[in-house]
Amino acid sequence: MSKKHVEVYIDPKVELISIIPLLAPWSNVSTRIKEYPYLRGVYNYFGKWKNHEAVQFFTKLMYSGFSIDALLGLPTHLSDPPELKIRVEFSDYIIEKARGKERVEIFVRKLRKFCRDTYFVEFYSKHEDFYDKVAKTLRSRLKLRPL
Repeated sequence: MSKKHVEVYIDPKVELISIIPLLAPWSNVSTRIKEYPYLRGVYNYFGKWKNHEAVQFFTKLMYSGFSIDALLGLPTHLSDPPELKIRVEFSDYIIEKARGKERVEIFVRKLRKFCRDTYFVEFYSKHEDFYDKVAKTLRSRLKLRPL
């Protein structure tokens, strides 16, 4: 019988894509940053890019029906930053929510640009100790039961 394992880590693609909604016009991050020092750091660092074309295009997508679950599913189709190459074809669900494959591809291009313009990889690298600590805490709380 093969052994089952769960890998717990902070995925840079998910971290990157999670920043975009924080910068959207409807975000209530400013009321929550007092409680979370890391969120405050993210917002303080990336806040100056709240008018970036990736955030603007994401806002347009959201207003036309692109949902948060579609956004959070997007990283499963991409390679790590900064390349964000399409590794797996987009799911029908993501394409439907974006109202077309071309719109998803446009968003990914703008996301790549956001990644470069904001020096996301450098930001992520500077916080690796924090991400490791979070992952370690999650691992310690994870209770796996045999299948």
